[in-house]
Amino acid sequence: MEIDDDRYQDLSQPLTSMYSGYPPGVVVLALASLVGDAEVIASTGESQVAGTTTTWRVAAVTNDGVAYVEASQDGNSRWQGGGASEEQGELKNVTGWLKPMRGVQSIQLRTLRTTGGFARANDAETSYSLMFLDGSEIHLPLFGTDAISREHASAEAVVDAVRRSLGKGL
Repeated sequence: MEIDDDRYQDLSQPLTSMYSGYPPGVVVLALASLVGDAEVIASTGESQVAGTTTTWRVAAVTNDGVAYVEASQDGNSRWQGGGASEEQGELKNVTGWLKPMRGVQSIQLRTLRTTGGFARANDAETSYSLMFLDGSEIHLPLFGTDAISREHASAEAVVDAVRRSLGKGL
């Protein structure tokens, strides 16, 4: 699969992780292969390092579906897009799927933590699970509740896009 530079930037820019920079090219290409030419309404991308293995997870919402990509590389604790770090290490796996929006069964609230204290309880960081009819799920933020505010914000944008889409079908 080949995508032009503009499409690559459109897909990769929102997936930038605060700690890990841009997602590796293989992650962006996997997402592109799933969503095709569809407009991505909202997306989130995060990476996590465990020892020498770096794992990237991406969730994206189009008008018609939800895409998910996970890729891991061993031997490079700083695996990210661009530069020499993208070429180091050994690719362990790349998996992904695209499910139709009608396959979303529910949005479940997992945690809610107020960030403004008792005096301002209208500010909160939340985490969710998107539950699908086939029994699969996506946790948002993608690596759980111990996320930074930017990851919470992009996860919230994905949930909002799914919520709006589900509202149209009710």
